[in-house]
Amino acid sequence: MSLILGWVFDGSSFTALAQATETDAKIAAEVSALAQWSAPVNGLVARVDFVDTWRYTGYVVLVQLRNVGATPLRVPMGNSPDSRLARLFELHKLHQKGEWQRVPWMPGEHLDGDGPEVNRGGVLYGGIASGQDFERTPVVLQPGEGAQVYLWGDRATADGGGFTEQLRIRLLLSDKQLTQLATGENGATPSKGKVSSSKGGSRLASVPDWTGEIQTPAFPVRKATRLHEYRRGSLECPTVVAPFSYSLGSPLNRDFWGPQLPALERCNAALNEAINLYEPTQMRRILESRTTENASPLARLMIASLVAPLGSESAKAFLQSRADATDFEEVREFHEALSTLLHGYGKDAPTWALVLMEKVLTDERKLTFNAERGPASGLTSASRVLEHATKDGRLAVALARTQCAGAFSVLEANFKRYPTHEGALALGLLSDLRAGPLLMDQLLRRIQSAQPRGSLAKLELDWLASALADLHIKDAAPLLMQLRPTPVVIIAVGQLGDLKARDWLQKLMEGEEASSSERRSSSQEVKSAAKIALAALEPEHRVTRFEELLKGPFADKWKEVNVVREMAALEDSQLVPLFLTLAATSQNKHVVRTSVEHLGEMRARQAVPVLLEIVNRSFDPDSETFITSYTGAKHRSNVYRALETISGQDFGDDWAQWENWWKGQPESAAR
Repeated sequence: MSLILGWVFDGSSFTALAQATETDAKIAAEVSALAQWSAPVNGLVARVDFVDTWRYTGYVVLVQLRNVGATPLRVPMGNSPDSRLARLFELHKLHQKGEWQRVPWMPGEHLDGDGPEVNRGGVLYGGIASGQDFERTPVVLQPGEGAQVYLWGDRATADGGGFTEQLRIRLLLSDKQLTQLATGENGATPSKGKVSSSKGGSRLASVPDWTGEIQTPAFPVRKATRLHEYRRGSLECPTVVAPFSYSLGSPLNRDFWGPQLPALERCNAALNEAINLYEPTQMRRILESRTTENASPLARLMIASLVAPLGSESAKAFLQSRADATDFEEVREFHEALSTLLHGYGKDAPTWALVLMEKVLTDERKLTFNAERGPASGLTSASRVLEHATKDGRLAVALARTQCAGAFSVLEANFKRYPTHEGALALGLLSDLRAGPLLMDQLLRRIQSAQPRGSLAKLELDWLASALADLHIKDAAPLLMQLRPTPVVIIAVGQLGDLKARDWLQKLMEGEEASSSERRSSSQEVKSAAKIALAALEPEHRVTRFEELLKGPFADKWKEVNVVREMAALEDSQLVPLFLTLAATSQNKHVVRTSVEHLGEMRARQAVPVLLEIVNRSFDPDSETFITSYTGAKHRSNVYRALETISGQDFGDDWAQWENWWKGQPESAAR
């Protein structure tokens, strides 16, 4: 009773409970708002269900159309791949000034009427490269039924080089457009799946095509991404789910020597990611039917790995049966499917999946090859299933990233059987202290075996060092100092914080090489790593030492970025002022990016005024063609994402709201 009374009268507990309840209610309201439909137009409603702005398939928007009328309707399932035809589904984006503006789906698109043939190029534009330009045939919706519409375009064009905050889709379909699509007017060739066609043939010939103008409610893209986990299984599943692409993408972008399943998954990345949003029972039925109907082993593997987490017993049985294969090509595709399966389950990986993983990761059976095709990827017939799973498929790492409760026992069994650098990396990623003795024992074995030379041996020792540093196994420092001092090993020693390493690091920094093996190391890289390690070694001296380090000079921009990343890895609040200075003044935009991201991860509230000041920083050049370039648009999105993480607020890219919120905070008044 005293415990209960103590809790009841604890004011801070009441405050925390009230805040948690308020947060839960806010999230529930936001999730509900994302599922709102448009007003009905001629018996049809519409909404955006999912947006993917950062995938190999380009810019993808999944829209659901639902027949709320009393009679059947035929509706389009997407825009025509014929670039000369006007888009039935228009893309509209909300800009910073609060004005909605229509933006193109692809380069060269005419926003008014029909456009010319666009030379999009299979290599440049992800949608084409991934085989997304096939015709999606219109479907007939009975009253109460829904259809998932797949819309795509080129990422750089549709998104303006940055991240969309809000968008909406307008479907505009008139009798004139229906005629043009059916007859191929304006020089266009009639499409195979023209709007006036139907799957049901003459039996459905009397079903009218829907016409009119309908607009989805605004869809807050970044908010939806943040709320994705809360939306799992919450949406009504459409009766008709957009068809998968069974293309493997552009031959110029495909690795013919590697597994083909990743290429198939890239072609369907947005669809695969969105599957778990819908009510699972109906989605499971749809996907199970596709597994049964599809004769392609590759497609069946992909679908089974997606539907198993929805509770499909048939998919579970199919995947379990694939574990008996030893043919090299079958095995490598199966391992890719297991990675997808683990991603689908996340932390909730069930016992049967863990049992299957342990079977694969300890499987000593020899791989076999088709004699006509010969050995693949340079492997020999002596290779084992577990070797492939650990080295090529990297299943151990995929399992570690799930952070599921049963992962350690599986990874322990694998590492004892086959101690590779990927296995060490997986144990480090899992952050389970039970892995410490395993890794220490392996490190001692490597030292006692006179450190076999070669690039692979060096890589394995580097991963061991990194894993021990990730787990903060301080006793590893004396052993690591016996290794050849590679930059990775040196930095790991600094992160472990053993003060006995100071003299060793000092000698390396000053270039005092104690052995011939050290002389073979890259002198400059060793000195640089020793400086970083010394800066990290003693918390009380970190700020001063990193300030000196950041004065340079640096051989190139990435050397400076590396120093900043190593600073961030320490997660030391003492270094926050340094990150603030870098974010505000550094001329290296990649340093700015890393600094902003780290300030968000540290939830550094003192960073708020600085972030508000630098949100519109420009870079030279501000736009680059490479997809991962850090442009002004991406910087703004990065800053607002950091502000959301720090504050728990969600004002999107509305700078005025952020400023007003900050002015109302006690820290702001104190300044």
